[in-house]
Formats: sequence, C-alpha cells, structure tokens
Amino acid sequence: MTITQGAPPPTRNTPVALARGVLTGGVIGASLAVFVVGCVIESVPLCVTGVGLPAV
Repeated sequence: MTITQGAPPPTRNTPVALARGVLTGGVIGASLAVFVVGCVIESVPLCVTGVGLPAV
C-alpha cells in the first residue's frame, strides 16, 4: 500500500487578510447601494459615485 500526498493544507488567514476582505466587501456593497439609490432618485452625481467608488 502506497501513501500518496494529498492537497496541501489551506493557508491560515491573517488579521490583515481578514480586514482587507471585510473592507473590500463593504466597498462593493456600498457602491452597489449608492448606484441603485442614485438610479431610483434620479441623481446623476450619486450614480457616478456608485460606479467610481470601486475604482478608487
């Protein structure tokens, strides 16, 4: 019987990686919300901000 090497164990998440993930999720969620609200209330600057926020 031979033992084969499986997949390597997953890497551990550091606090910096966790914070980066939370901030990325927050920016994506906020930009989507700003874009939708801007479209609903027909505010062009708000729509542009919603599209431009993730680029920054």
